[in-house]
Amino acid sequence: MAKTNISLLFCYLLALLYPVLASPSSSSQFSPASPIRRDEPDFATCIDFGPCEPCPNELMGNLECKATGNRRIIQCGVIGHWQACGKIVKVERWDYFEFLACNLVFAVAGVVVVFWRTRRLEELHYQNLAARIGGLLATPRRPQQRGSR
Repeated sequence: MAKTNISLLFCYLLALLYPVLASPSSSSQFSPASPIRRDEPDFATCIDFGPCEPCPNELMGNLECKATGNRRIIQCGVIGHWQACGKIVKVERWDYFEFLACNLVFAVAGVVVVFWRTRRLEELHYQNLAARIGGLLATPRRPQQRGSR
């Protein structure tokens, strides 16, 4: 048990000293007067490293893909990791215009059906009226356009 604790303590100390040991000038890291270098990676700070992209189907069960189905790679020091992200603007814009196009198709189809139905009902009413009056015309007559004979 003591051997396990010592090895865990050694791993913990190695993880704490890794940024110090990995730097080219490790002696300047220990001096209290040295300024904090902002160009070196910090293990506590993560930055977005890539765009938000859809998760592959086989990874939908992962924690970062469950919430929205999208993920983004982040950089925490020198280690890359995936993070859940919100909606992808490009995909949402495409879905919105697809929705508008479907609505336009349904609206045009509805207007065509209404005009066809109105014309058919007018023909039926004309035939019924002609039959009541006893007219000779059983089918409606369309007005002729000028210039056509």
